[in-house]
Amino acid sequence: MKKLLPPGDFRRYAVSTRYPRKLAGMVPFRQIGEGVYEVGWAVRRIRIIVLSRIPRKEKNALWLLFSTLPENVEYGAGHCRHSDEMSTLINDLFKKCRMEGIAMPYTMEDYQRDYVREHIHKLPPEERFRGLGLSGEEVRKITESKKQPR
Repeated sequence: MKKLLPPGDFRRYAVSTRYPRKLAGMVPFRQIGEGVYEVGWAVRRIRIIVLSRIPRKEKNALWLLFSTLPENVEYGAGHCRHSDEMSTLINDLFKKCRMEGIAMPYTMEDYQRDYVREHIHKLPPEERFRGLGLSGEEVRKITESKKQPR
């Protein structure tokens, strides 16, 4: 078994699309970089990355894909290093950002709906019918009736 890293090697991060004004009014923020702030929370330090305030640089390209600013998303899509090891969500988002006319903001609900539309044809008919809320018996009757010659 691999040896685990010690707890001191880990940092805590929060990511926000916009500057968290209410939180900044409750606890002191210390700016440590462009779009990066640090706050004390109990005995821990937390870094807050504000996506609308980070610079458009290659190293920030992946973060910029999640910005609320369309120009930042476009920059991120154009400069993000594509990898086969990226998750399906990131890969799909990467493809959508490369296409013209992506509506902003693109929510998780939008992603889920588009994902189903693009992949539903891969499901067998029985599973598609179950998605309509039909009982197992109803699904069985429909699929059997479709298999019988007319």
